[in-house]
Amino acid sequence: MAKSVAQIVHSVKRGTGTGKIFTTAQVKPFLDKQLQEAADAFKEFVVELIEVNRQHKIRRDDSGLYANIVSSFTTDGAKLSVPQYAEDLDNGRAPGIALVPLDAIVRWIKRYRIVGRQKKTGKFQKANTDVNAAAYAIQQAIFRNGIKARPWLETALGFQDTLVASLVDEIIFPQIVSVLEFTAKK
Repeated sequence: MAKSVAQIVHSVKRGTGTGKIFTTAQVKPFLDKQLQEAADAFKEFVVELIEVNRQHKIRRDDSGLYANIVSSFTTDGAKLSVPQYAEDLDNGRAPGIALVPLDAIVRWIKRYRIVGRQKKTGKFQKANTDVNAAAYAIQQAIFRNGIKARPWLETALGFQDTLVASLVDEIIFPQIVSVLEFTAKK
């Protein structure tokens, strides 16, 4: 289940509790670290949002869609970078536009261990021996029928705006005010 904005803001560490007051030079790295924690939680939200309209879960490893989604929040701004495939999920793909690259489909078949069926009996094959034929059939089906749009991006960006506003109000602004108060008292 995806975390709410309040849960993410609450989970971001608020300091070490040592009673130190940060100098101006120490505030930016500290805030960037806190914001990156929020960005990681936002990435999980995006992945869960994409999974809602898919037939299977996204594998959370160092390859594929999960590894190519990059979310970063810094004091300079917020950034969400997704691969073309994620954009195609959001917008859909019109039929007859262009062929999906075969190598991408072959990687997808191997990654999710999709097996074909035997032509005569219809039973599932024990090992996918003819990956290229399956990839070609999938490629032609996508070219002929397109891909149905499964919108997720607008929801994710709205959540990101709300999250960033909450982070600014509850973490960044108080930290900057405490630095300004400290420097004014000197």
